[in-house]
Amino acid sequence: MSVLAHLFQLVEHLFSRWGVWGLFLMAFIDSCSIPMLPEVLMIALVLQHPFRLPWYALVATAGSTAGSVLLFALVRHWGGPWTERHLPGEKFQRMHRWFERHEVLAVALPALLPPPLPFKIFIVGAGAFEMSYPHFTASMAAGRGLRYFLEAWLALRFGAQALAALRHHPVSVMLVSCALLGLGYGLGRRKIASS
Repeated sequence: MSVLAHLFQLVEHLFSRWGVWGLFLMAFIDSCSIPMLPEVLMIALVLQHPFRLPWYALVATAGSTAGSVLLFALVRHWGGPWTERHLPGEKFQRMHRWFERHEVLAVALPALLPPPLPFKIFIVGAGAFEMSYPHFTASMAAGRGLRYFLEAWLALRFGAQALAALRHHPVSVMLVSCALLGLGYGLGRRKIASS
């Protein structure tokens, strides 16, 4: 077993002691600071209590949304001027215009993608470009909600194999996610360039 997979198991074991509150806390921390895999704990809980699937997906969504809103609020308050100073003027304005036209998509789509997509970049962008709190919260909840419900359903559909894949093959999950991120980044750059 790789060191990374072993680390994921230790983290899951720590938070699993608190049950659904551990799931909320894990999703919260994952979204506002330290990258984690709340999916692993959520899938384990869903496999133990299948009839609670909607509840577990909702708790994970709430934790992730709350953590994201905290980070978003901090960046929105302090990050805008810093971003404007450190990006070339024309590039900043082009990105700002694109973000204003597609702000909901710019948050909801990355929120839907699986780990380890560095989603905090999009939270920082939303805060720096001063997306409204209601739009950010709704976009975040929609993207994360759809993702967690889908992952929970897949866990029930494929059983313990889904959990084993996350636990024992985190590098493969990362590679697939990086490929998706690269594709999304390339499409985003083309959109920004054509704006």
